[in-house]
Amino acid sequence: MNEFYPNRYNRAEVIQSFRWKVGPVLPHDIQEKLHFSEKEYFKNHSAAIKSYISEMDIDLAVVWSFFYFLCFLRDEISLIRLLIPFITGYGSSQGYLHSSSGAGGHW
Repeated sequence: MNEFYPNRYNRAEVIQSFRWKVGPVLPHDIQEKLHFSEKEYFKNHSAAIKSYISEMDIDLAVVWSFFYFLCFLRDEISLIRLLIPFITGYGSSQGYLHSSSGAGGHW
């Protein structure tokens, strides 16, 4: 049925993502833009997550700390991968760094 109503499905995904982005209570500026049924959908979705978390005895502080650590680690690894060719002189930037013409050399 989602293929017939792609906008409804996408809006539902966005509304679900609000729970993780802004928490269990929607800011007023977002609430103003939602239909009553979307507000109810968010409220029910948020309550379901809260219930699940309490049943599973999950400490969200630990989960979020680990999540942020993984994001930080991913960014650091990406930065290192980006800089390695410039630091070592090997890789895709080798031709550019060692080109005598200054025009980029070979890739």
